[in-house]
Amino acid sequence: MHIRYLSAALVFAALVVPHQAGAQQTSPFPSSTAVRESAAPSAAQQVTADAAAAARRFHAGIRGGVGLDPVLIEIGGHVTMGPIFTDKLTFRPGIGLGAGEVTTTLGFNLDLLYGLPWSAQSATWGLYAGGGANFALSHEAFQADVPVEGTDSTDRFDFSDTEFQNGLNLIFGARRGRMFTEVNATAWGAHNVRLLIGYDF
Repeated sequence: MHIRYLSAALVFAALVVPHQAGAQQTSPFPSSTAVRESAAPSAAQQVTADAAAAARRFHAGIRGGVGLDPVLIEIGGHVTMGPIFTDKLTFRPGIGLGAGEVTTTLGFNLDLLYGLPWSAQSATWGLYAGGGANFALSHEAFQADVPVEGTDSTDRFDFSDTEFQNGLNLIFGARRGRMFTEVNATAWGAHNVRLLIGYDF
């Protein structure tokens, strides 16, 4: 009797177990684990692509040169954002420090730059023009020993003056790759003409 029951159990197991294994192997629907594993790389790739696209739109840079009237040594930094609206227009906020014998300036610039359409893209240098607002602190200081009339002694003359001024930048330049050179003139306000060379990282 026991042998009969044992034989029936073995036959039933032999028929049912392979059928269940085959059903699991041929299921047309992916498991939840497979869905999560396939979705995770896709989301990570999208985040990476978005970060790379944002990084291409923002470039930090440095620049330096000389200012004329008054004569200054100029250094500064900026961030180039764009293109915006069109593929030729960029926004470039920046800060610049100028130091001379009498005058020291600290300027904040909000410039828009436009790549000139008649500048051939295949040319070594691409031309651009632009302008924007300039906000500057200008400090003038002068000290000298002035002789006192009718005596052999001198008196110390000390002049110092600080002003906040705003003006309009007018820009014309040329770019080759990440390097650029430009003439940057500020009208009204802290007027000055600067010859600059810079590099975008």
